[in-house]
Amino acid sequence: MADIRKTGIADNVVLGEGVTIMEPVNLYGCTVGDGTFIGPFVEIQSEATVGRNCRVQSHVFICSLVDMGDNCTISHGVKFVNDPFTNNGPARGDMSQWKSTRLGNNVSIGTNATIMPVSICSDAVIGAGSVVTRDIVDPGYYCGNPARFLRPLNGRDMPPVPEISLGGHWSFNLINDPKRLAFVLARYRFAARMAGRSATILELGCSEGIGTPILTENGAGYVGVDLDAEAVAAGRANFASDSCAFIEADFLEQSFGRFDCVVSMDVVEHIEPEREDLFFRTVHDNLNEDGVSVIGTPNIASERYASEASRQGHVNLFDGTRLRAAMERCFHNVFLFSMNDEVVHTGFEPMAHFLLAVGANRRKERA
Repeated sequence: MADIRKTGIADNVVLGEGVTIMEPVNLYGCTVGDGTFIGPFVEIQSEATVGRNCRVQSHVFICSLVDMGDNCTISHGVKFVNDPFTNNGPARGDMSQWKSTRLGNNVSIGTNATIMPVSICSDAVIGAGSVVTRDIVDPGYYCGNPARFLRPLNGRDMPPVPEISLGGHWSFNLINDPKRLAFVLARYRFAARMAGRSATILELGCSEGIGTPILTENGAGYVGVDLDAEAVAAGRANFASDSCAFIEADFLEQSFGRFDCVVSMDVVEHIEPEREDLFFRTVHDNLNEDGVSVIGTPNIASERYASEASRQGHVNLFDGTRLRAAMERCFHNVFLFSMNDEVVHTGFEPMAHFLLAVGANRRKERA
């Protein structure tokens, strides 16, 4: 026999004074504050709270563990999410995997927006169709996928923007070779895309952490490691937070945990050939079983065009064949990309200035 259950307003729903509900709805185990309006085809699950004088329009889904403040407007078709698929798929009723969402007062959310488990401060406006994946801590307009700050509320100043001071390495590059900064940031953008959303990231040879804002934009946590004390200090001063840490250390053969992605840009070419195996072993041993790695290094074919200073530091250059072979000792699947300036492509490797190797499907034991 089929299990057919009726929708409606369950007996365990707590309704405040002056609440208006346009049926049909499906409400159970939730709390709705005084003076709030609930439109038709709305579902509000157990352990969800809607504050006072809110307006919830039609076809809205408010899942468990949503705590909404007062005077909020939730437009048509907005969906709240409490299961971020942290274990490679749905929690399937395991509430220990669910995450909560908190909305302040006077929050307005546009039509068909999706709200992942986050905290949204009071006086925030979320544009239609936006996907909110990170906490919003300053009032203003936010839109996009993922939602980003667009502008302050009318009549209000921009939220404060922290100032940063580049360390010696990147200050020198910005003044003497500014285009290199654009190239390096493009490499980090590629690595961030390969890491995916909500990934924990370890960067080996992070220097000043110039790529940190890109790598952490959608990530769940970041650890950068470098043996240059001055560079690590600059990274900490500019980018350190509860989810972003910098460690001064020689990372070879060190364990920093298990991460979803290990990134290393412009590093392996500075490691002596006799220690090369230690580098790739460190990458392998710090990855989750289903993690990915992105390794970037100059192509040996471009060495003839390098400056004398670069040549002195490049003691272990790779071509595509050798880089792929080194990565295949760690991963069952290796994808090799080429890069010229800020453009990533899959063209003729000997004409590439820079090589990017993406390793996936980690081997249990290195070959």
